[in-house]
Amino acid sequence: GYVDFMSNKVSCWIEAEKLFAGAHERLMAIGELVSAKALDRAVDLFADIKHSPDEAGSDFAFSLEGMALLLSRAYYARGMNRLSDNTPDYVNVVFDGEAAIRVDPNYVTALKYLAWLRAASSVKEVRDLRKAIELATRACELTDWKNPECIGILAAAYSETGNFDAAVKWQKTAIALLPDEYPIALRAN
Repeated sequence: GYVDFMSNKVSCWIEAEKLFAGAHERLMAIGELVSAKALDRAVDLFADIKHSPDEAGSDFAFSLEGMALLLSRAYYARGMNRLSDNTPDYVNVVFDGEAAIRVDPNYVTALKYLAWLRAASSVKEVRDLRKAIELATRACELTDWKNPECIGILAAAYSETGNFDAAVKWQKTAIALLPDEYPIALRAN
């Protein structure tokens, strides 16, 4: 599920990341922007800092990584919040998912959700089967091809393209990876 980025738990995370940022004023500014829900400004500042050659050191790198995690999760949460409306804004859900992945290319949760949305959506601007396969494949790679949910999404994307041989192959792989305690009717025999 999504994370409410103004919950106490997340507010503590934001404060911790600002504390780790220490004297790095621009990193602290990212935390302030996330707190203020100004994610687009935060990601612009993050991109400037990330590509800045004058910042160095392991403390800075650690803090930058923490801010990347925070910012990517904030984008993902905003996207999920857009789904809770009476009329979900799928185009902006995709925008937020893509922003989350740009900030943290290894964010499996965002990759698999965005792959599913790209494959399953009936909204023309959202549906992109090539991207769905690309995103699902990346999620599978990051999980060493051991996550049945990621592989199942890849199977669904292939099914939507009409490549049923690949869809069946990946669906069988996903089923075989389900835990033993999963309902017997859903596991491979």
